[in-house]
Amino acid sequence: MSLTDEQIALRKKGIGASEIAAIAGLLPESYDTSALTLWLDKTGREPLSESDFAAHMEWGHPMEVVIGEWYRGQLPQGHRATDLQTIQTNGGRYLATPDLLVSGPTGQWLAQIKNVGHRVAHKWVDGPPVYVVAQCQWELMVLREELGTRFDRNDVVASIAPTPPQAGRQDSHPEMLEELKKAADQFLFCLTTDTRPAVNGHGSWVDYFAREFPQKNSTPELLDMPPGMVNLLDQYDTARDYEREAISHRKKLRNRLLSELGDAAGFIGEGWRVKRKWSRGTPWVDVRRINSDE
Repeated sequence: MSLTDEQIALRKKGIGASEIAAIAGLLPESYDTSALTLWLDKTGREPLSESDFAAHMEWGHPMEVVIGEWYRGQLPQGHRATDLQTIQTNGGRYLATPDLLVSGPTGQWLAQIKNVGHRVAHKWVDGPPVYVVAQCQWELMVLREELGTRFDRNDVVASIAPTPPQAGRQDSHPEMLEELKKAADQFLFCLTTDTRPAVNGHGSWVDYFAREFPQKNSTPELLDMPPGMVNLLDQYDTARDYEREAISHRKKLRNRLLSELGDAAGFIGEGWRVKRKWSRGTPWVDVRRINSDE
């Protein structure tokens, strides 16, 4: 489900359920979101860029409403499902916005609605991927701590293209949650101390997920590589992230120059002509000499 502007503002200071998988290093690389990109976003250095999945995810929001209505129709008699606002705990540092809260004679539980497109459908062959399971565990933890109610169940209601919706139960997983909290606390430390997080996490949660979810973890092959190769991969990942940050900064400077060159008549001359030449690839050193050249 989509978030409101207020919910997005809250997430700037804490960790939401949909972010915990990225912080723990569980998201596939195709999502282009990691602890580092989240840190850059939350510290105001670099907003999260829209990935190739953005349009598909946006289209998925109205589809999730339809899937949610289907799930409501499958509930036992006397049960009802309601929408929830963002729940906070741990001083606003742990956040969750479950899609649905189910209440009835047999108790309460949560439901996570997913519209699974063809691009990631293969990751659901054996059930919800580990990054979805992590999201469910985080939601259960936040609601338990804040509401004081025992939540041990989070149904994953998914429509995996092109099949009809189906629901599967996710029970509480204390050991996984403990490792997720370690990753979260490390990230929050980096956030509060303005310390750049490691590209590849080095906490106990990395080994835990590689061991317990070898088929679903995105980089289990690192365990079989020689130490020198692992170190080289870490260096490569770090360099790649710095490169992305530098390219983004260069684009911002370019856009600012293009904007200000149009108003530079008093400094350079015909600012619009300078802007046109520079936007076509004319090197800046030539642009600065445009008056003397002409």
